[in-house]
Amino acid sequence: MKKNKFTGSVGKKIREARKQKAWTQGQLAGAVHVEPTTVSMWERGKRAPSLEMLVKIAEALDRPIGYFVPGHFQAKDVNWLLMRSLSRQIRELQRVMYEFIGNWKDEPWLLLERV
Repeated sequence: MKKNKFTGSVGKKIREARKQKAWTQGQLAGAVHVEPTTVSMWERGKRAPSLEMLVKIAEALDRPIGYFVPGHFQAKDVNWLLMRSLSRQIRELQRVMYEFIGNWKDEPWLLLERV
């Protein structure tokens, strides 16, 4: 993933808040249910957490969500994070729908009975 200023800034804020709480990357990872390598990637600006994850991070580190998303960023930066999060949710929904419909493709009348 291409690193941008927004991703890097969020990562710095995560690291700063984690260290102020005197937590290791592993402790934060456990609190938000991800691998420690994921926390490391956020903090180094290699990846950005989804908005849902950013809410969990804020709660775990006792910070308001605004702490991690400074106001000086343009709307396009926030939109980038929103689109990324939405894209993941759409892919998951597509997967679930395909799995559900795929199970009934040989007997479509059974699908209608379930509706």
